[in-house]
Amino acid sequence: MKPARAARLTGVLLARIGHAAGSTLTLLALTVPVPAAAAPNPTGTLRISGAGDLTGLDPHSRNEAFTNRILRQINEPLIRRDERLQLRPGLALSWRNVEAQVWRVQLRSGVRFAQGEPFDAQDVVFSIRRAQHAHSALRHYALPLGQVRALGPLEVEFRTPEANPVFAEQLALIPIMSAAWSRTQGCEQPASARQKKETACTTRSNGTGAMRISEWKAGQVLRLERHDAWWGDWSQVSGNVSRIHYRPSPSASSRLAGLLGGDVDLVFDASPTEVVQLARHSGFQVFKAVEARTVFLGFDQASERLRASPELPDNPLRKREVRQALAQGIDHAALLAKIHRGYAQSSFSMVMPDATGHLPAHEMHPVHDPEAARALLANAGYPRGFALRLGCPSDRHPTDLPLCTAITAMWTRLGLKVELVTAPKSTYFERLDKPRENFDVFLMSWGGATTDAAFTLGPLAQTRNAQGDGSDNYGGISNPLIDQALVQARHEMAPVRRAQLLSQALSEHNRQIHDLALHRQMLIWAARQGLELPIRGDGVLEFQSLRIPR
Repeated sequence: MKPARAARLTGVLLARIGHAAGSTLTLLALTVPVPAAAAPNPTGTLRISGAGDLTGLDPHSRNEAFTNRILRQINEPLIRRDERLQLRPGLALSWRNVEAQVWRVQLRSGVRFAQGEPFDAQDVVFSIRRAQHAHSALRHYALPLGQVRALGPLEVEFRTPEANPVFAEQLALIPIMSAAWSRTQGCEQPASARQKKETACTTRSNGTGAMRISEWKAGQVLRLERHDAWWGDWSQVSGNVSRIHYRPSPSASSRLAGLLGGDVDLVFDASPTEVVQLARHSGFQVFKAVEARTVFLGFDQASERLRASPELPDNPLRKREVRQALAQGIDHAALLAKIHRGYAQSSFSMVMPDATGHLPAHEMHPVHDPEAARALLANAGYPRGFALRLGCPSDRHPTDLPLCTAITAMWTRLGLKVELVTAPKSTYFERLDKPRENFDVFLMSWGGATTDAAFTLGPLAQTRNAQGDGSDNYGGISNPLIDQALVQARHEMAPVRRAQLLSQALSEHNRQIHDLALHRQMLIWAARQGLELPIRGDGVLEFQSLRIPR
């Protein structure tokens, strides 16, 4: 049974959707008994609300979950993923490894961008090179694709710098832009998020996807409409949505009020509290799935001193026993029960169970033991604790702020002085990349459709370099054992040996507690009764598959 049909049932339906490497995610569509709510919507418009907002329209400038959720449907990659997260043809019809370091990709004909330009090999060459630019947030994925050239109007060749066992996975992460349109807009290069620079492509878009952006006002509204010239066969599409109206709303109570009052059809990333309140009414349904995403705490292990403790002669977070003390000071069972109300999976692993290199031993958190944690701090030279600054985004995931507040209280009991600093994600991620404005400890999440540990550890835990490794390593992790394992795995074509190398890197990362994984995120979407939608483990909602009641 397809997940898109789940909402037709009354009662509880349990379906399973497979992950890319063959494991499963659980999809639960729960219809709660309640009064008729929203009036039918005959216009074909789906009204959505959620806490997040786009960080910009340049598909190469940011690598942020909500922004990716929207823009990957506007600027499509060459290779797409189906509802089971398996790789499938998209703008590329086929891809094949013709030599050890040579790949050839055949492109789809008859594709046009939303502004009317025909899609061809030059757009691919332009987009890959653009994604490899120093300002690109996707550089870590794009550089291993190597040199790209057009062999004809609908064929491109890639010469990778070394054998690449995850070529197709990386190609599926690069959105394609119109070369001609981008040049007329003056945005041949990605906007530099780190330098807070913008281009015309920050506020305008032009893609090949099933939807096109008709209006975007940051923090106010996002409007999408059907791209009638999309290359897909609209007659075979199951959805009936022609327009999307999305309004960001940081307030959970406002989102819930909009849904109950009939002004909203769907709420993205509802909080556990909203679900409890919604159960008191009738005419609504809640879609839930374990997301392929880990929420974790990062530690600044690079700075000589902490921002909140400049008087200390050193940085305590550089010491493993201090990081272990912070880990043992957190009661994960309490967080799961009181903050997430069961809508999360506690895990010490930075990757999903089906990821290449994952081992069951990676799942177990350090035992919660405040007394042992205080002893570790004393042995490390901080018997009276120290002050640290904890950064937390205020509008990313529904439970982020209560989670950070709870952790602040737990660490305070260890004798630490915790300064909790919150910021909207539009500025939060900018601060992470600026040493003076960064935090001593920071909350982040990482996930998506890929099931290979290198796609997590490469950006997050590899030493930063000019080749794009460590692009999101905001804690300044530099561990030769991790670096060596990842470099070897990058061109290891033997699956068993490659899995061993990635297991070594994951085990070393956990042993040193370079980052502290807290839990696996759960997608929770609340909707009015009758709405049909597929929910995938990577959080992507394909708008052409949505059906709204008429």
